Amino acid sequence: MTTNQKTELAIRAAVRAAMEAANPQPAADPAPDLMTIREACRRLRVSRPTAYRLFARGALRFVKIGKSVRVPRSEVDYIIQNGAPLAAAPNGEA
Repeated sequence: MTTNQKTELAIRAAVRAAMEAANPQPAADPAPDLMTIREACRRLRVSRPTAYRLFARGALRFVKIGKSVRVPRSEVDYIIQNGAPLAAAPNGEA
């Protein structure tokens, strides 16, 4: 390898390093803000039908994005910390 080739490789490496330092890649978020139903079920350790019952009674909120349903991580964390609210009696009595 000639001196010119070595110099060119060193310059390219320096430019690449400078560009990476100027534009760092964001670190992957280990727990995304929105979870799939499957991810929420795993985290809550409940079945899919139980998750849908929680949706139906308003104990677990969700977001629809097109046809996809996502659960905010904050909702799952709240239920883990505080438990799901009790369902109201069918006839409105407590």
